[in-house]
Amino acid sequence: MKRSVLAVFLALAILGSAACGASEQAQNSSVSDVSVSDTKQSTESQMTTSTGEPTESSTSTTSTTSTKPSSTTSSTTKVTTTTTKTTEPPSVVITWEKPKTSNTSNQYASYIDYRTPLTNSYNKLTKENKLTVAYIGGSVTNGSGALNMETDSWRGLTGQWLNRTFPKADITNINAAIGATGSMLGLFRLDKDVVKYKPDLLFVEFAINDEYYGNIVQARASFETLIREARQKMPYCDIVVLITSDQARVKQYYGKSGAPHQIGRAHMEIAEAYGISVINIADAFVKEVGEITGNNQWYNDNTLWRSYVTDGVHPNTAGYALWFNYVKEYLENSLLHTDYSGYNRTARKVPAVQNYYLIDGERKAFFGEEIEKLIVSSDGDFVQDTSSRGNDYLALDKGESVTLKFTGTQCAIWVSYDNVDFNIQCTVDGKEANVVSGTYSDPYFLVSGLKAGEHTITITHAPNSRRTTFGICGFFMRDENKQTTSY
Repeated sequence: MKRSVLAVFLALAILGSAACGASEQAQNSSVSDVSVSDTKQSTESQMTTSTGEPTESSTSTTSTTSTKPSSTTSSTTKVTTTTTKTTEPPSVVITWEKPKTSNTSNQYASYIDYRTPLTNSYNKLTKENKLTVAYIGGSVTNGSGALNMETDSWRGLTGQWLNRTFPKADITNINAAIGATGSMLGLFRLDKDVVKYKPDLLFVEFAINDEYYGNIVQARASFETLIREARQKMPYCDIVVLITSDQARVKQYYGKSGAPHQIGRAHMEIAEAYGISVINIADAFVKEVGEITGNNQWYNDNTLWRSYVTDGVHPNTAGYALWFNYVKEYLENSLLHTDYSGYNRTARKVPAVQNYYLIDGERKAFFGEEIEKLIVSSDGDFVQDTSSRGNDYLALDKGESVTLKFTGTQCAIWVSYDNVDFNIQCTVDGKEANVVSGTYSDPYFLVSGLKAGEHTITITHAPNSRRTTFGICGFFMRDENKQTTSY
């Protein structure tokens, strides 16, 4: 069910409640981005960094084993803390200049924004000899397209590099990536898939899927809420944001002011406001392959594109090896070529809210058989999802229904990837609400703007649906009247 909803969401921000229909982002969206709030005060402290040559290429099996920063040459970088005048919560934005060096450790310096240093990760690795790393994102973080997703994806290569570089440390890698989903679902599953593991380092990658599934206001709201809650619930955790793109958007945006794409820019602005480092994989990849092939518009040649990408968006093993180069340079400079003397683990604060509103408000999520807690009656049964997601889902054949009770003003469902391309009918409190059609599995908002309190919703798999079976992996609810706003 497609909607052009910027005006609706602006009204939602002003009134505190409105319809949040899930829609696919148009490829040539003309919706303006929302600017980051101005900041008022700044204080500076200094950090000294030292640089040296990287010890391995993307395909080398030779690893760096030293766990101490290099001390051969040094240059000074500054940590700038900027405070916005707010009451609660305290507002702090941290920026960190790129290491000033001309050696190959900064080959991709133009595509990496170093902000808050990896103080927590460095201390964990060198003082406690352990590190838990979580990766949350879509299919390109899961590793779709790689020969082996666990070893050949950028995620897998990152875990291997950490193990080789810090052989005395116990490295735990948490794969919290789910293909074909964006930051909206990531937000609802943050607690169960990330926070409960208490990671020391978190990589977040949702830019391209948010570009597919979200309008600009909703995508900003869900991504900021995820980042904000990750920071609040894990104040010592280091966070890094990755920006990715696809062939269509590279053709549309590369080399232009809007690159890598509209939602990617929004993610980058939010990361900047929260003092979070960003690796712009999208633009670095296009530039590097252009240099390798001698064709700076190689992305217009489908044969060349398929040499590194299996389809429009998922890299192959060779493509992921290049992606890992950018992550590796960031980690080398941050963990091997930075002097952390005198710097201890620091609980990070959050800035003032950047978006019009957040996706909070007593938000609750029920996954798989947890949905049974809400069911009043059901014609369906719970079955195992045969995709890589590993979640049970409530399966409804054509004409079958489920009735659930929930508390709030808004509810949404997460649809099984096995059962996308569907039609469902909804009634709320005995009154017909709407018909929802979908072709992807990111959360669909079924109803919004209800009176606060308990409601009953009946979801029927329409007899004319294109799918024989419709599956509900998750059911979500919240109270829009209690969401955080910036106005």
